[in-house]
Amino acid sequence: MNDNDKQNALDRNLAEMFSMDRAEGTADFEQRLARAVGRQVRQQRQTRMHKRWFIRVTAAAAVLAMAILIGRHGLIDSDGPIGTLTEIRGLVLVSNGADVQLAEGQRSLHSEQWVQTRSGTTAQVVLTDESRVTPGPRTVMQLDRQKQGHIVRLTKGAVAIAAQKQPEKQYLMVEAPGTAIKILGTTLDVRVVEKPTGLKQTRVHLHSGSIEVASGGVTKLLLPGMVSTTEKGKPPEIESSILEVNEIRRLLQETRRRAEATNARAN
Repeated sequence: MNDNDKQNALDRNLAEMFSMDRAEGTADFEQRLARAVGRQVRQQRQTRMHKRWFIRVTAAAAVLAMAILIGRHGLIDSDGPIGTLTEIRGLVLVSNGADVQLAEGQRSLHSEQWVQTRSGTTAQVVLTDESRVTPGPRTVMQLDRQKQGHIVRLTKGAVAIAAQKQPEKQYLMVEAPGTAIKILGTTLDVRVVEKPTGLKQTRVHLHSGSIEVASGGVTKLLLPGMVSTTEKGKPPEIESSILEVNEIRRLLQETRRRAEATNARAN
């Protein structure tokens, strides 16, 4: 209780005391005075208890509201836009599962929405961190956002990614069949290729920066100019985008193989 509240309570107590019809020296004067003061004390205590209760309830409501805003992914405004679909050329579809809409002009995208491009179609998605994801023709991808950052789930086709430098402990993740690619800020292409057997391969071509490619329980670091090919359940196979470098690597591997076969020293 602040000074103003104390003064108001005292004024009310005195006013009630002086308003009582009393004659000094009567037998019940002290009892009536005690009852009046006791009543005022109880009222002030109840008021303070109500104030404390209100503060506690308000604080609990604030915590609950914050928890709702944080959402299941640990992000404020988890229902807000995850990015913007723009530069549409051709036929692009956006869906939330059963609800499929034709994208025209420019539109906001939200978590767990699917983007599908048809033959001869391209578009661009600008994520909220200004990273750019460009799907090629005949591409199917899903966009999502979790605590550690944005996620691009590529199930078919190809995407070119220009990722902005990510905040500490955050990264842009690309998930493809059997492959996870962690991006901290770089430029790369990711393509899903289906072999005649129906098995899907994920091919990653890194242009700048560095990324980690995980597949088959093995994680490998890619540097600029490297190409990774992965299949579900198998470790990544790393090559160079420069054919001459790949040929030199092949010759070195062949030299080691022949040296081992003849118990000779590779030279």
